[in-house]
Amino acid sequence: MSRNALRRTSGVRDDSAPALARQTGSVAPTRNEEVAINDDCKTPNGPELTGLLREHFALTGDGSGLRVAGPVRIGHYSVIYRAELSGRADMAVKCCVDPVTGHADADASDSQFAALDQVWQRMTGDPSLRAPRPLFLLRPHGVVAMEWIPGESVTARLLSWATRRDEAMRLMVRSAQWLRLFHAAGRSSERALDVDEKSAALRTLEESALQNQQSARAAFAALRLHGAAAAAHPLGQSWQHGDYKTDNLLVSGDVIVGIDAHVRSVNAMVYDAASFTNHLQLTMYHPRALRLLGARRQLVRTFLETFDPSYLGAHRPAYLWTSLYLMLWNWHEFTRRDVGSVPHRYLRAVFRATVRRLTNALTRAANGAQTAAADCKGAN
Repeated sequence: MSRNALRRTSGVRDDSAPALARQTGSVAPTRNEEVAINDDCKTPNGPELTGLLREHFALTGDGSGLRVAGPVRIGHYSVIYRAELSGRADMAVKCCVDPVTGHADADASDSQFAALDQVWQRMTGDPSLRAPRPLFLLRPHGVVAMEWIPGESVTARLLSWATRRDEAMRLMVRSAQWLRLFHAAGRSSERALDVDEKSAALRTLEESALQNQQSARAAFAALRLHGAAAAAHPLGQSWQHGDYKTDNLLVSGDVIVGIDAHVRSVNAMVYDAASFTNHLQLTMYHPRALRLLGARRQLVRTFLETFDPSYLGAHRPAYLWTSLYLMLWNWHEFTRRDVGSVPHRYLRAVFRATVRRLTNALTRAANGAQTAAADCKGAN
């Protein structure tokens, strides 16, 4: 989903698309204030970044031997390099980019460094589940430096033919443990799911191109019909990761490192859980993950059992309502870039099937909750 879409959902930003739809891009945000004031502050390229880092390290020691490799990753909102300096651990250097102008996004670098530092400081319960260590910020240039994490993402592991089903299940357990520890660090008081607050955004979806899809229309009706069931019980609240998915979990030996946490707002923890399982279900349709497609339900169940078993019980309507709502926003953002190519036609079919499955699951869970409530009332 784009930044604008996530403002309508969990209130935080998503910086990249699902693995299966990564080529679709994102909606560009407005220019930030600092770029508007200083148009000379361009996003540094590799040689320019090397010079900036050498100047930084010259203040505390010799940076003449510093080397910068990459970029190792290019996204809509950032470019990441790997920096090496003798006597120091390798660094990941993230250059935040305003996609409208291509200039350095100083505001984004500032907020991201602050969020990273907050998570690093407070997520201390288990050293094998952590965030990267923040190193320094070069705000005018939109540069955030943090420790380099060796290893590969959970997505890469799931797409690898070497990963067996039991290892995939273990990765789900570890992913759920990371999110549980992350939320424990920012826990807040419980409240009901913000169904009413999502009403206007849902109306936007209902008036979009998705209205031409029968499965989407059925999903809209289910969200309207079962909103009360989803908001029937208070839910645990915490700060929001905002982009929790297998792409943003790095496996380094026995350590799981979560990256790109934004922690800009507090909301129901179910948003991060639903975001993760939605992305997981889309990833399972990737050609290299089809061998695990038959285990999709068990992978999701394993994650939820570890993170919060109530999402399979009393809070299941809330979890499924949130999953369906977020999946529709993913689909909506994709339709804006659907060019009818073979990969896009395939992804279109994946969205239809996934939305239909979530709609049916929400209907069953909400009806079951209603029956259980009626039985309890009758017994009393």
